[in-house]
Amino acid sequence: MLAAPRRVNGAAPTRRSSGPRGRRRQRIGSWDVEGRHSRQLHKPRSKHVRELQRLRRRLAEAGEVKLEFVRGPAVGRTLGEVLDLKKAWLSERGLPSTVFGNPNWEQVLIELVGKDCGGAEMVAARLTVGGAVAAIEIGFASTRTWFAYIGALGPGFAVAGPGHVQMADTIAHCRDSGLACYDLLPPSAPYKQVIATGAVQVCDYGAALNIAGGVVILGARLLPAIKTLINATPPQLRRLLVFRHV
Repeated sequence: MLAAPRRVNGAAPTRRSSGPRGRRRQRIGSWDVEGRHSRQLHKPRSKHVRELQRLRRRLAEAGEVKLEFVRGPAVGRTLGEVLDLKKAWLSERGLPSTVFGNPNWEQVLIELVGKDCGGAEMVAARLTVGGAVAAIEIGFASTRTWFAYIGALGPGFAVAGPGHVQMADTIAHCRDSGLACYDLLPPSAPYKQVIATGAVQVCDYGAALNIAGGVVILGARLLPAIKTLINATPPQLRRLLVFRHV
């Protein structure tokens, strides 16, 4: 049976089951634009603001910092930029992906451009420095929430933290546009917890019906450790060992 959802930090998590095997749990953050949630997960705001100011100054040394928001069919071109950046980043590090570089999954994303996605639409936030792409975020925006879906960084600016500036300015844009929440989506990550003002607990479940299913669940449970092991190997070795769709 499914238990009733329990509220965590003012937000309802996904339903939790009493028995299936293969459960994985994590806390996912979001920014409450209206400022109603508890800030227990938030580091001292003054420290975060000072860090953003430092990053802005560092980026400004390379040129004018500009953020534009893209909607409608024009998002398709920006999505193409993100896919190219992600594939280049993965290829350089020899990391696998089931989405980027897979024409079937990429086509699914492309077909969502300009479509009604359950009351939301695909949108993009594109940060440039001196006219060059520094950070891009592909999201889905409804009348209430901006869902941060895919992020990519320009290779020439990655060390300058453009993603943090882009997210901060996107949150400000959400506030000015009347949205109530900037949802960071899973998986959980330290940089998300820094800016989150609230979080919900989410769980993944799997119940094996046969031996093959048990192998799949075991693989899913070991996936974080496998990723850590792969990331620890030299990029040159990863490029030789990891199969990727091109």
